[in-house]
Amino acid sequence: MRFALLAIAFSYLALFAWSAPVNQHHDTCNAKKVRELAHTLDMRELDARALPEKLVEIDGNIYHLRRHSNQGVHGVTYQVQCGSYKGAFAKTKVTSQEEHATYDVGALLFAGTDHKHRRWLFIKPSPGVAFDKTHAYLRVRHDAQACHHLLNHAADLATAAFEHYYTTTHWAHGDLTRGNILFDDHITSANLIDWDYADRPKNAPHPADIHSKVVRNLGHLCPPLRHH
Repeated sequence: MRFALLAIAFSYLALFAWSAPVNQHHDTCNAKKVRELAHTLDMRELDARALPEKLVEIDGNIYHLRRHSNQGVHGVTYQVQCGSYKGAFAKTKVTSQEEHATYDVGALLFAGTDHKHRRWLFIKPSPGVAFDKTHAYLRVRHDAQACHHLLNHAADLATAAFEHYYTTTHWAHGDLTRGNILFDDHITSANLIDWDYADRPKNAPHPADIHSKVVRNLGHLCPPLRHH
């Protein structure tokens, strides 16, 4: 078994060292880094879902991925560590619907298939942070009135982003949760990520319903309002 594992490791290294670049997006991790990583990782766990770091062969190229927890809420998300896609987010176990939606909203950088025939998406890094990570929120989080006022403003921005995507692509984001709505630090703009549950409804969702959903999903981040 030991020899079999070593053979797998060296096959990855040989492929990386000797494969000629097939296009401008060929990963350029240096061979020394890949050798070090291959010796560090348990090669039996290269495909484990929860592994913090992994080497993945996709369409003939090897990518060094590191697990990342701050983008999206569905499945495991990795970040590409080197090459022309360095900084991009990578995820697998994706549906064709998610792939199409991600492409249509302009977030897809690359889609390919690994040696186990699993589909991978490389996705543009999205600007912003979750509502409760912004400076604007941290400044008012203990003031119920100010926090809920800010929350309603954030919901306005998220609703506008939802309507923009729906108008331009006809995709409706289906999961407006905390981790899927990102804001700039002063909460002047919003961006939606993770199109796993996107669909194309026949009728456009009403803005008031979208606004209410965002307030409901983020409302627990503010102190309760006191009613006199």
